Formats: sequence, structure tokens, C-alpha cells
Amino acid sequence: MLDVPKAAAMYEEFVRWHKEQSVDSVLEDFSYPELERVIEAWPQAWHKTDKRGRPVNIQLFSRLNVEALFEVTSEERLIRRGLWVLEDLHQNKLPACSRDAGHHVGRVTIVIDLKNVGISTFTNSRVRKILSHFAHVFSQYYPEYLGQVIIVNAPVSFKIVWQLLGPFMDEKTRKKISIHRGDGSESLLEAIDSEDLPAVLGGSCHCKVCKSFSR
Repeated sequence: MLDVPKAAAMYEEFVRWHKEQSVDSVLEDFSYPELERVIEAWPQAWHKTDKRGRPVNIQLFSRLNVEALFEVTSEERLIRRGLWVLEDLHQNKLPACSRDAGHHVGRVTIVIDLKNVGISTFTNSRVRKILSHFAHVFSQYYPEYLGQVIIVNAPVSFKIVWQLLGPFMDEKTRKKISIHRGDGSESLLEAIDSEDLPAVLGGSCHCKVCKSFSR
């Protein structure tokens, strides 16, 4: 049964946050000229779609250079950029994927590669701040857009991150996340066709984006 008071409170909180963060104007007002240098330090990209027509976001934490990242941008600007990405997903990418698929596409698939990521990355205060913020915003304000998250090559030390991020996500969101100590190829190929999965993640795609991942 719907908990009306709780639903009303959640809606009021969403409206408050939406106004406070100027969400309606973020696509027009936010400029991010350092994007190319940020991606060099933290390789990431939208890459094709999964088998359901959902846009796929690839995050290569395996190539994250924390020092270089914060030489070209700040925590605050990364967080604002994250909001821009979510609004672009809402206003542009999902509608485009729906048109291409011929049916409604309302969710995203995220792939996170943690290969060779050390404990120092997970315990870095700036990285923790950004990740916890993203986890909170996605879980609280954009939960309907999260289809699944596939985390591959997770080291033993990832348990620390999971303990830190867990409180920022509700149970429904946590259930959408699968964590694999190995390459997670079975889960990846169950969700994404090989020709649409970057070679660096075990697929057969060698497009321009994939080549940038291999540098």
C-alpha cells in the first residue's frame, strides 16, 4: 500500500533539491571546457546500447589518475558535471534511445572496471566525496533511471568502498548492482552484445571510443 505521507515528503524534498541545484537550467548554464583533460585522467564514455536498447556508460576506474584529475578540475565542478550528465540523460539520451529502439527506454546500464585499482584510490577523501555524492543523487533523485550496474575486476579492498557507499543508497538501488572479482564477462555479455562491448572489457568492439580506452 502506498505510504502517502512518505511519498509527499519525498516529493517535497525532490522539489526543494531541484530548485536549490537549479536543475532546470544546468544544461544551458554549465560549461565544462576541461572535459577532454578530465577524460584523459578518468577515462569514461557513453558507448552504444545494451540488449534492451539502454545507453551504456563505461567508467574505467582502472585508468583513473587522481592527481592528474584534480589538477584540471575540482570536486565541485565534477559534481556539477555529474548533474549535467544526469539531466542530459533525462532530456536527450533516453528519448533518443527510445526512438532508435522503437519502444520506451527509461533506464541506463553502467559498467565500472576496477582492474588494478589500489586502496589509496578508494581511501582518497576527494574521490570518496565525489562517489558518495553521485551514489546519493542517483539513488535519491534519479532512481528510476538506473537499470543495472556491473562492477568488474573488483579487488578485495573494494569492500571498504562498498561499506562507505552503501549508506548513501537505498536497498532497491543496491540490488541493481552486481560485483565481480573477475572480468565479469558472463554478466557483461548477458547484458550487452559482444559487438557493442569494448574489447578492453572482453567484447569485440574496436570503435574510436574503444581505441581511446586502450591508450
